[in-house]
Amino acid sequence: MIVFCHSDHFVWFERCSQVFSGSQLWFQDVLAVAECMQDIKTLSQDIQLKVCFAVGFDNDLTEFLRVNNFLFTRKADNELVEVVNRIYVKRGDRKAVRAFELKISAQDMVQYPEMQALQIDSKARMYRFHVLSALNQRVRTLLPLVNLSVPRGKSTLTDGIRAIRSIMFWSTKEALWSRALRSTAVNKKTSRDEQPTVNIDKMRALKFKNKNSTSKDGNSNTNVDRYGKETIFGQVMSILHMRDVTMFRVTPNQRAFKVVEVGFNSQVGHFFFFF
Repeated sequence: MIVFCHSDHFVWFERCSQVFSGSQLWFQDVLAVAECMQDIKTLSQDIQLKVCFAVGFDNDLTEFLRVNNFLFTRKADNELVEVVNRIYVKRGDRKAVRAFELKISAQDMVQYPEMQALQIDSKARMYRFHVLSALNQRVRTLLPLVNLSVPRGKSTLTDGIRAIRSIMFWSTKEALWSRALRSTAVNKKTSRDEQPTVNIDKMRALKFKNKNSTSKDGNSNTNVDRYGKETIFGQVMSILHMRDVTMFRVTPNQRAFKVVEVGFNSQVGHFFFFF
């Protein structure tokens, strides 16, 4: 359990019974994020002002505050975070996204209806991005302290992190996600012959696809693979959905199961190829 006291600026961990001074940087991050949680829409005025002067927007302070306090909605924040995440994942180099990369063409803007409706331009996106980035930097400090397994209502800090999860960048959550995958991975030293086998009939899936193709008169013939026996996804799911979930918790460079393509040579398959 963690007990916070804003007036005295101390924190107490029940497990280790240690008291930490409020002058420590990580504790200041706790207080900053806690303030943001109380007003998720505008976030913290303190963070806004620090960002404004640190990045050099003080000559446009009025517009900067207008964008962050009145223009952006929660939906617009979510869309901006989606833009950041797409750039981060597409690059794949694990380097932080920078403001100048947030350019969105008029054609692509239709994917973000809230920002389009609010006429949020590149300058406004840049202003909000810097504030969201500052928040995410502080959240990274807090995540190791948060027990996300506790039920709602048991921890104010955990509930707060959950409340702002939609405006957390993937780069902020990635380390936590990767650590969870590593800690739950099961290292199975099995030979290729001992791996579970999944038989896939590609020709069957192709015939089903052709049945769903548009007819000559323009009408769409849509059939649903209700029993999971026609599409490749359905075939895989019908075989694997009753398996022990630990079979998918493989370590890096391991395969979860072996795929045998009907009428083709067998291949070693990986769970994520199909989902």
